[in-house]
Amino acid sequence: MKELSSVILKLSGEILSGEDEVFTESGFELIYNEIQSALTAASNLRIGIVIGGGNIYRGRQKFFTRVTGDTIGMLATVINSISLKDYFTRKGLKSHLFTPFIMSKVGPIFSVDDALTSLDAGYINIYAGGTGNPFFSTDSLAVLRALETGCDVVLKATKVPGVFDSDPVKNQDAKKFDTISHLEVVQKELLVMDFPAITLAMENNLEVFVFDFFKKGNLKEAIQGNLSIGTLVKS
Repeated sequence: MKELSSVILKLSGEILSGEDEVFTESGFELIYNEIQSALTAASNLRIGIVIGGGNIYRGRQKFFTRVTGDTIGMLATVINSISLKDYFTRKGLKSHLFTPFIMSKVGPIFSVDDALTSLDAGYINIYAGGTGNPFFSTDSLAVLRALETGCDVVLKATKVPGVFDSDPVKNQDAKKFDTISHLEVVQKELLVMDFPAITLAMENNLEVFVFDFFKKGNLKEAIQGNLSIGTLVKS
């Protein structure tokens, strides 16, 4: 993988949470420090961020319809995005927050032109609210925004160093893939991204790099094209 110049960083909302808390400062600090390190190594780097809402709500209550649960989940991602933008601002990191629906006191509705203008001006873009539609996850949003803004790759931040043939937490003998195709991910039913997201990436030849975000310096290593720290999913 070549050195990257434009990326979407897909984060889990759980990064922001603690054992019994929705938010912990250590989660925000981890994200900020990793991004700052990457920007120091590549000053012209363009970063868009998509963060999930799993620390607040995961949409699994049986007494809600799927549409209601997904709508609540979209709003949870807005809460996380507002929080992340606030932390960046207090740390002196310029960012813009975009939403897929009207929330004028939160941020403007996403448009490709506005997003590119923001990136060109050196801002980090935070894409909140999912796609604005139920039945599509923040994985799908990450792939969609990457395609719309011409990104090199989606960087999928996880707790494990890549894609394995089974859960490496439960199976010490799990095999790690250095590279794997989108189609193999689907055929093997590997939990890289949800299938709508991975098939959208496959149809448009968009690469996805899965890596351990919790190891210090790994985001910078990924930006610099170090494939050894994760797994590259490509056509």
